[in-house]
Amino acid sequence: MSKRTKLTVHRKGFRVKPTTYKRKGKIIHRKGYAVKPTSFEIEDRGAPGRGPKYIPELRKGLMTREAIAIGLLKPGERISDLSKREIGELAEHLRKKYGQKRAVGMFVAQKVFRKRMADGFKDLMDYGIKVAKGEPGVLD
Repeated sequence: MSKRTKLTVHRKGFRVKPTTYKRKGKIIHRKGYAVKPTSFEIEDRGAPGRGPKYIPELRKGLMTREAIAIGLLKPGERISDLSKREIGELAEHLRKKYGQKRAVGMFVAQKVFRKRMADGFKDLMDYGIKVAKGEPGVLD
Protein backbone atom coordinates (compact mmCIF):
# COMPACT_ATOMS: atom_id res chain seq x y z
CA MET A 1 0.00 0.00 0.00
CA SER A 2 1.44 3.39 -0.89
CA LYS A 3 1.88 6.15 1.66
CA ARG A 4 -0.62 8.98 1.69
CA THR A 5 0.75 12.49 1.40
CA LYS A 6 0.38 15.25 3.97
CA LEU A 7 -1.65 18.37 3.24
CA THR A 8 -1.38 21.70 5.05
CA VAL A 9 -4.72 23.13 6.18
CA HIS A 10 -4.96 26.88 6.89
CA ARG A 11 -7.93 27.83 9.09
CA LYS A 12 -9.09 31.43 9.10
CA GLY A 13 -9.57 33.22 12.44
CA PHE A 14 -12.93 34.70 13.43
CA ARG A 15 -14.77 36.56 16.22
CA VAL A 16 -17.79 35.35 18.18
CA LYS A 17 -19.95 38.26 19.30
CA PRO A 18 -21.24 38.52 22.88
CA THR A 19 -24.87 37.43 23.21
CA THR A 20 -27.60 36.72 25.73
CA TYR A 21 -30.00 33.76 25.65
CA LYS A 22 -32.36 31.81 27.94
CA ARG A 23 -31.79 28.29 29.25
CA LYS A 24 -34.15 26.62 31.72
CA GLY A 25 -35.72 29.96 32.57
CA LYS A 26 -32.40 31.65 33.36
CA ILE A 27 -30.70 34.38 31.33
CA ILE A 28 -27.22 33.38 30.15
CA HIS A 29 -24.67 36.07 29.17
CA ARG A 30 -21.95 34.78 26.87
CA LYS A 31 -18.80 36.88 26.48
CA GLY A 32 -17.44 37.55 23.02
CA TYR A 33 -14.19 35.89 22.08
CA ALA A 34 -11.77 35.46 19.18
CA VAL A 35 -10.60 32.24 17.58
CA LYS A 36 -7.07 32.62 16.24
CA PRO A 37 -6.08 31.46 12.76
CA THR A 38 -4.15 28.18 12.67
CA SER A 39 -2.30 25.87 10.31
CA PHE A 40 -1.83 22.11 10.66
CA GLU A 41 -1.09 19.03 8.58
CA ILE A 42 -3.50 16.20 7.79
CA GLU A 43 -3.29 13.03 5.70
CA ASP A 44 -4.68 13.31 2.18
CA ARG A 45 -8.17 11.78 2.17
CA GLY A 46 -8.86 12.02 -1.57
CA ALA A 47 -11.22 14.27 -3.49
CA PRO A 48 -14.29 15.51 -1.56
CA GLY A 49 -17.07 12.95 -1.57
CA ARG A 50 -14.88 10.29 -3.19
CA GLY A 51 -12.88 9.03 -0.21
CA PRO A 52 -9.26 7.91 -0.12
CA LYS A 53 -7.83 6.00 -3.05
CA TYR A 54 -5.68 3.03 -2.15
CA ILE A 55 -3.44 2.10 -5.04
CA PRO A 56 -0.55 -0.36 -5.29
CA GLU A 57 3.14 0.53 -5.39
CA LEU A 58 3.70 2.23 -8.73
CA ARG A 59 6.29 1.39 -11.36
CA LYS A 60 6.41 4.21 -13.85
CA GLY A 61 5.80 3.17 -17.45
CA LEU A 62 5.40 -0.56 -16.75
CA MET A 63 2.10 -0.92 -18.65
CA THR A 64 3.49 1.08 -21.58
CA ARG A 65 6.65 -1.06 -21.69
CA GLU A 66 4.54 -4.24 -21.70
CA ALA A 67 2.28 -2.84 -24.46
CA ILE A 68 5.39 -2.05 -26.54
CA ALA A 69 6.83 -5.52 -25.87
CA ILE A 70 3.73 -7.28 -27.24
CA GLY A 71 3.46 -4.91 -30.21
CA LEU A 72 0.38 -2.87 -29.24
CA LEU A 73 2.25 0.44 -28.99
CA LYS A 74 5.26 2.08 -30.59
CA PRO A 75 7.74 4.01 -28.42
CA GLY A 76 6.37 7.48 -27.66
CA GLU A 77 2.70 6.42 -27.75
CA ARG A 78 0.52 6.27 -24.64
CA ILE A 79 -1.90 3.76 -23.11
CA SER A 80 -4.74 6.19 -23.88
CA ASP A 81 -4.05 5.68 -27.63
CA LEU A 82 -5.14 2.02 -27.45
CA SER A 83 -8.53 0.78 -28.66
CA LYS A 84 -10.91 -1.24 -26.49
CA ARG A 85 -9.82 -4.49 -28.16
CA GLU A 86 -6.13 -3.67 -27.56
CA ILE A 87 -6.84 -2.81 -23.91
CA GLY A 88 -8.39 -6.27 -23.60
CA GLU A 89 -5.28 -7.89 -25.10
CA LEU A 90 -3.02 -5.91 -22.77
CA ALA A 91 -5.12 -6.86 -19.73
CA GLU A 92 -4.93 -10.56 -20.68
CA HIS A 93 -1.15 -10.31 -21.13
CA LEU A 94 -0.67 -8.50 -17.81
CA ARG A 95 -2.86 -11.02 -15.98
CA LYS A 96 -0.82 -13.94 -17.35
CA LYS A 97 2.54 -12.30 -16.61
CA TYR A 98 1.90 -10.53 -13.26
CA GLY A 99 -1.22 -12.21 -11.87
CA GLN A 100 -4.79 -11.03 -11.50
CA LYS A 101 -4.40 -8.80 -8.43
CA ARG A 102 -1.43 -6.84 -9.75
CA ALA A 103 -2.91 -6.47 -13.25
CA VAL A 104 -6.16 -5.08 -11.80
CA GLY A 105 -4.08 -2.75 -9.59
CA MET A 106 -2.29 -1.35 -12.64
CA PHE A 107 -5.59 -0.48 -14.34
CA VAL A 108 -7.02 0.97 -11.10
CA ALA A 109 -3.95 3.21 -10.75
CA GLN A 110 -4.39 4.44 -14.34
CA LYS A 111 -8.06 5.14 -13.66
CA VAL A 112 -7.40 7.00 -10.39
CA PHE A 113 -4.65 9.24 -11.75
CA ARG A 114 -6.56 10.13 -14.90
CA LYS A 115 -10.07 10.29 -13.45
CA ARG A 116 -10.73 13.73 -14.97
CA MET A 117 -9.68 12.85 -18.53
CA ALA A 118 -12.53 13.70 -20.87
CA ASP A 119 -12.10 11.28 -23.78
CA GLY A 120 -13.65 8.09 -22.32
CA PHE A 121 -10.39 6.90 -20.75
CA LYS A 122 -12.25 5.84 -17.61
CA ASP A 123 -14.45 3.47 -19.63
CA LEU A 124 -11.36 1.91 -21.25
CA MET A 125 -9.77 1.35 -17.84
CA ASP A 126 -13.03 -0.11 -16.46
CA TYR A 127 -12.99 -2.56 -19.38
CA GLY A 128 -9.34 -3.35 -18.66
CA ILE A 129 -10.20 -4.03 -15.00
CA LYS A 130 -13.01 -6.42 -16.01
CA VAL A 131 -10.74 -8.32 -18.40
CA ALA A 132 -7.88 -8.45 -15.86
CA LYS A 133 -10.30 -9.82 -13.25
CA GLY A 134 -11.36 -12.47 -15.74
CA GLU A 135 -15.08 -11.71 -15.50
CA PRO A 136 -17.16 -14.12 -17.63
CA GLY A 137 -18.68 -12.74 -20.83
CA VAL A 138 -16.30 -9.77 -21.17
CA LEU A 139 -14.22 -11.02 -24.10
CA ASP A 140 -17.15 -12.55 -26.02
